[in-house]
Amino acid sequence: MSDLSGIDKLHLEKYLQMGSGYVLDFSNRTFQKFILEHAHLDIYDDNYEYTGGSKANRLRQLWKVESNYVAGVIIDAFIEYRGVMLLDEYHKEIPKEGQLKEACDTYIYIFYITESYNH
Repeated sequence: MSDLSGIDKLHLEKYLQMGSGYVLDFSNRTFQKFILEHAHLDIYDDNYEYTGGSKANRLRQLWKVESNYVAGVIIDAFIEYRGVMLLDEYHKEIPKEGQLKEACDTYIYIFYITESYNH
């Protein structure tokens, strides 16, 4: 079980645009493929079924049941993916993304990097 606090999750949910049940611009198929590629988990396994099974709810359940290390791997991959999405034609980040990304990067350090020393 990851140690994400309620505030951590709020930051991540806003950054990943999870308010309406979606996660960024992923379809069910691309979401499944993305999680499988980065964490070697099938997000549509029953372990991740949570109140309706939307992509956002499945990701919330993943954060709830998986280790800090796995949560960190997934968060890191989503941050990288969103960074690529937000590049404008001059290859600059869209304004106001910096603070959210900085908060999310903190989770990478805490959950992914520090947990990797325990493996």
